[in-house]
Amino acid sequence: MFYVVLLVLALAAAGFVLLPLLRRPAADQDDLFIDRNQINIALYEERFEELAAEGEADELALDARRDLLLDVVEEDQAPVGQQRPDAERNTRWYLLAPALLLPLLSFIAYVDVGLGRGAFVDYELSRELRNIDPQDTESYLELVDRFASRAADRKGNTDLQFMAARMLTSAGRFETAAEFYNRLFEQFPGEADLASMRAETLFLADQRQWTARVEQAVSQALALNPADITMLEVSGMGAIASGDMTQALNWFRKAAAAGASGRRLQLLQSAIGQLESQLGVVANQAPDAGRSIRISVSAIDGITLPEQSTVFVYARALQGPPMPLAVQRLTLGQLPATVLLDDSMSMMPGMSLKDFDQVQVIARVSSTGEVTPSPGDFEAKSDALNVTDGPIDLELRISEQLTGG
Repeated sequence: MFYVVLLVLALAAAGFVLLPLLRRPAADQDDLFIDRNQINIALYEERFEELAAEGEADELALDARRDLLLDVVEEDQAPVGQQRPDAERNTRWYLLAPALLLPLLSFIAYVDVGLGRGAFVDYELSRELRNIDPQDTESYLELVDRFASRAADRKGNTDLQFMAARMLTSAGRFETAAEFYNRLFEQFPGEADLASMRAETLFLADQRQWTARVEQAVSQALALNPADITMLEVSGMGAIASGDMTQALNWFRKAAAAGASGRRLQLLQSAIGQLESQLGVVANQAPDAGRSIRISVSAIDGITLPEQSTVFVYARALQGPPMPLAVQRLTLGQLPATVLLDDSMSMMPGMSLKDFDQVQVIARVSSTGEVTPSPGDFEAKSDALNVTDGPIDLELRISEQLTGG
């Protein structure tokens, strides 16, 4: 489409020059030139007669007249196509040349300057990426460097920067990848998946240590998606690196409860078993919950979402930040089910059931898989609950569909 627009604009520009030249036939131009010569002769003779009458027509004037008349006679005897002076004959070429050269020069300039710094290079890099041999590590790393350099030059191309960040991560260049993720997160601070990848990359860049910037990045990611299994796992590994095995056990339990499955769930259960054995905790024994809410969750039959749709069951402060104080994740096909929310499910310090007395419980079937409400979700909400009264039993039936309004 860009090239079509370029061609149309070039033709339009050339038309402003060509059309006036082509509008009048050549014969008419010849007649105008002959008429102009005749007018010049008539004016000369009239002026000469005036001078002669005044006695001022000297020999010099007579010679000039003879020369002029001789030139006119020679032009009158020449063919029509040769009657114009060279300047008159070449005028049209002076106008035609820029009209024809302008589109050509514009195209050359675009190819040399615009295209060379735009989509053409990106296309070539993408083509090389598709065709590269995965076993050729040296060539792959060289291509990663070129991608990173290209993305650094084109800060406005977020797709290219994201691709460079992913490639740098796969190549083990975590610090450089984190720089790209930081820039992207500044532009899109509400993207939960981006926040998660950024935090994980920072964790790897810091040699899997629970540094201040890793802790901040993980907290930001969990604030956007409290049920992010990767961030819960990273939090557990960070706690182990810090020597806090009890906190690590809590994080891994949250990750398992957030919906981990398959091989991932097996690894989490293995880590939980090892930590429980190390800490002397009886397997499968729930930690001291303190304040807790037991919810029986069901859904009406009219929900048309797939059975694998995610169901979030969480408690939030009635008056406070919207971030969940405790959360469990199920699927629509698992309902009806009973879940337990307690103090151990806090996503960050100062944000648990023990820190707020008045809470509300929400059960939501997500149409997008995100904890943030979206049109098309189905949910149910409890009334205000006072968790200081001791363990609470609650029933929620998901029936209300959210709309865009």
